[in-house]
Parts: sequence; C-alpha cells; structure tokens
Amino acid sequence: MLDFTSYAKIENHNELIIALDNLYFCITENNEYNSRWKAFTQKREAIYKYLHYINLNPNDKNNSNEFYKLTSNLRSNLHDILLNYEGSSPSWTVSYVINGNERLHDTYYTFKYTGGNSSSVKDVKYSIDSSNEGEDDSFKLGNTMVHTGKLKLTAGLPKPTDRDITVKFEWNGKRESIILEKSK
Repeated sequence: MLDFTSYAKIENHNELIIALDNLYFCITENNEYNSRWKAFTQKREAIYKYLHYINLNPNDKNNSNEFYKLTSNLRSNLHDILLNYEGSSPSWTVSYVINGNERLHDTYYTFKYTGGNSSSVKDVKYSIDSSNEGEDDSFKLGNTMVHTGKLKLTAGLPKPTDRDITVKFEWNGKRESIILEKSK
C-alpha cells in the first residue's frame, strides 16, 4: 500500500516498508517472544515517536533507520543494548558508548580536551584498547576542543568479565592515559 501513497518516492522507501511490515507482524502474529505485548506496552512510546517524526519528515534517514531497528528487534526478540564507558585525565574527558543489539552494534566515542592552553593543541594521536577491539589514529583538534568518531565492534559485545577500556593520547610532546570504566 505504501507504493500508492505520497511516501512512494521518499529516500527511505525500502527501510520504511520493511519497518512497517515488521510492526504489522509484531502486532498480528502470535509468537513465543510476545512481540505484540511488547509493541503495545514497552515500546509503544518509541513506536509512536518514530511514526510521528516520519510523518513530519519522511526523508529523515535517522528516524527511519531507528524505527526499522526497533521493529526488527521486536520481531526477532533481540534486546537493545546501551553500554556507556567514561573516564577523564587532567587534560581529557572521554565518553565511549556501545549501542545496538547482540547481532548489530556500533561504538561512538567523544574526546574532549579540558587542559590549559587549548589554542596550541592541533594534532593529537590516540589509541583505543579494549578486550574486543582497538584503534590507533590521529585527528586535528578544532575550535570546539571536541573530537567524535565511530568504531565498529566486530568481535562482539564486551562481557561483564572484560577489563576496562584504555585510551591513550599524545599531543604537543605530552602523553596521558585514561582507563574508562563502565558507567551506571
């Protein structure tokens, strides 16, 4: 039916069709996951929010993708996971967030320079070392003193027994290490 509406030519056409199909099946089929109950109770507000924003701006890829993930997780009985790690040193504050589900998840990090003489900080090298993944790279620090990035976790989600994440910085001949701990 979507092909016969004003939504037929939107950029997110395929994702929206699959998300609406998933929502339909979550509500109509009986399954051992109780997806109907979850859709009407636990995820009702989120479903309403995504449908509302998609109605306002059908070409918004972010809302369509999030709606697709939500309905796919409901139908497949996958649980959303959000893990936060945080830490700071005399010159840096780091936030490290893992978002997604058991099968598909992404990691986002934010580095904020909090030390003195910020105008002299331009080139920064960093390394992220966790039980599952790591990354070594560099960036140029802009006027906002904040750098963000995305790291794909291909080895799976951290386990409760995994050690904390270590982030190391080098800039202007200085070095600092931060041990990130899981935040509550």
